[in-house]
Amino acid sequence: MKGLVSHIILRYVDAGLSAEVVALHVRLQLSQVAGLYRDHRGKPYFEGLLLAMTSGPCAILRIEGENAVARVREINGPTMNAPEGTIRGDFKSAGGPFNIVHAPDSLEAAQREWEALG
Repeated sequence: MKGLVSHIILRYVDAGLSAEVVALHVRLQLSQVAGLYRDHRGKPYFEGLLLAMTSGPCAILRIEGENAVARVREINGPTMNAPEGTIRGDFKSAGGPFNIVHAPDSLEAAQREWEALG
């Protein structure tokens, strides 16, 4: 996992963002993930999302920089059918059936997620 995390961090750093490892090899609890994604409760993909986020160890990164939310989402690539050159497109097999990275869609969501992980 550590080697893969290093490759992912380099994508953000090469794009001019700062990336700090906050936790490595952490297993998220179902209650934490439900808090992260509470806005998605009731949607058809909600249960699968919870499963994906609690299926194994993960790394938690704090990424900062100008327009960080939009830039991280661009670097990550879309959730579905991510093209080569994006993290999701290039490392899709490393995540198994799930996406290899997550990113909030707004500064407000990022703040809410940090609180949920607290």
